[in-house]
Amino acid sequence: MTAPYEVLLFYKYARLDDPDVFAADHRRLCQQLELRGRIVVATEGLNGTVSGTKENCAKYREALDKDPIMAGIAWKIDPEEGHVFPKLSIKVRNEVVT
Repeated sequence: MTAPYEVLLFYKYARLDDPDVFAADHRRLCQQLELRGRIVVATEGLNGTVSGTKENCAKYREALDKDPIMAGIAWKIDPEEGHVFPKLSIKVRNEVVT
């Protein structure tokens, strides 16, 4: 039997001129897809771990892969039986690795 959820682990070093705007847009995308987890956004890119249904995780990966700035992420994907995070947290920081 296949697990109905996935956990995505990812990072991308890319120049983000306005990380606050990127974070706000990214929050809307994650909320629409009912993803939960932790994402750090900085001028140097983003770093995150999120969980969601397989279908919504696929939509999330597709959305980021279509973005010329975010394309090329090496996704790490693990199957899960449900959400592994209680909520969504997207924070703007000075660096993506803190």
